[in-house]
Amino acid sequence: MPLPLLVALPTPANHQTPLERPPELPCQALEQSNPTPHPSLPFQTLRHYLAATAA
Repeated sequence: MPLPLLVALPTPANHQTPLERPPELPCQALEQSNPTPHPSLPFQTLRHYLAATAA
């Protein structure tokens, strides 16, 4: 369960059930330290992923 992700991203998407997120979802710290897209996500950043799923 990505608790660091829930704590690091104060967005309305946090209220979604964690089961809706892929288990390999990177945390915000990884996003900031590694500018390359996550290999399993077609989004450049985690924020883009959350924005797309929350819409």
